[in-house]
Amino acid sequence: MEQEDVSWYIHYPLYLLSLLYGLAIRVRFFLYSSGILHARKLPCKVISIGNITVGGSGKTPMAIFMAEYLANRGLRTAIVSRGYGGSLKGGEAIVSDGSNILLGPKEAGDEPYLMAKKLRDVIVAVGANRYKIGSDIINRFKTQCIILDDGFQHIRLKREMDILLIDSARGFGNSYLIPRGILREPLDGIGRADVLMIKNNNKKDLYLGAKVPTISFHYRPTRLEGLDGESKMDISVLKRKRVFAMAGIANPEAFIKTLKDTGAEVISTLFYPDHHWYSLHDLEDIKEKIKRMQGGVELVVTTEKDMARLRHLPDPGINIYAVGVELIIEDLAAFQDVLAPLVGET
Repeated sequence: MEQEDVSWYIHYPLYLLSLLYGLAIRVRFFLYSSGILHARKLPCKVISIGNITVGGSGKTPMAIFMAEYLANRGLRTAIVSRGYGGSLKGGEAIVSDGSNILLGPKEAGDEPYLMAKKLRDVIVAVGANRYKIGSDIINRFKTQCIILDDGFQHIRLKREMDILLIDSARGFGNSYLIPRGILREPLDGIGRADVLMIKNNNKKDLYLGAKVPTISFHYRPTRLEGLDGESKMDISVLKRKRVFAMAGIANPEAFIKTLKDTGAEVISTLFYPDHHWYSLHDLEDIKEKIKRMQGGVELVVTTEKDMARLRHLPDPGINIYAVGVELIIEDLAAFQDVLAPLVGET
């Protein structure tokens, strides 16, 4: 059978499924926009951070950045996440009360746990019913602003602002809906956004026609943190080091690019599915691969989200470091202008 015939058999069923998925999405949006179904409103300001594609575009670091920004301006702030990958399976729970972390990554999921670990004076919660957990947070903590992590498609809840993240390196893929492509919804959904945040904006002309503010951002690696959470090194130590990179995230290629940009020599990689929960067998596999590396390995590195899923294991007998990143807004004045109505600044 010729290659084109094989491709047709693979892609045509996916295309049909994407059409059915698209129909379901459009019907859902129509039911809400026509008033047949009604979105609920919480008695506080709600900001959604999300994307229109599957895979990583930096939602978690952006949610952390936004929470710090709002809290630093005196707003009692909370983040509500779906908690994907956690054992709660959609149940509502408080991950952090702003002072104490109440749930680990296995229960809450790696992303909510990471946010709770990095943030102080910010509530972090998980739940499939964001209205319910949002109401509980407001009643308990008198929250003034709630950030919906990965909330762009969660139209059941009204919000004051929709922030849509776009990774310029990936764009919109082949512009097909899942499972044929990487789109979560048709591209006209971009029109719901109040601001576009473009990650690594190397295609600036692509977004010139946007009718809402368009702001570029990127992530700058700043440090390495050991498995014990105590040992830290400046990111500059990666330069010219022979690195073994491992990750269980949606877009591991972006992680590898980050490492190479630091000057690291990535000699081998090991990728797992997104939100992969590491086991002792995985660690043994990693150690075995490292032993077989000709010329040796100087550093084993992973992401902060992966590190949250590694710390439950016994000492692996190898030094693993997570790459910490800092979010950089390239036009901070424009960003502040966009958020001014939410924080009471004019």
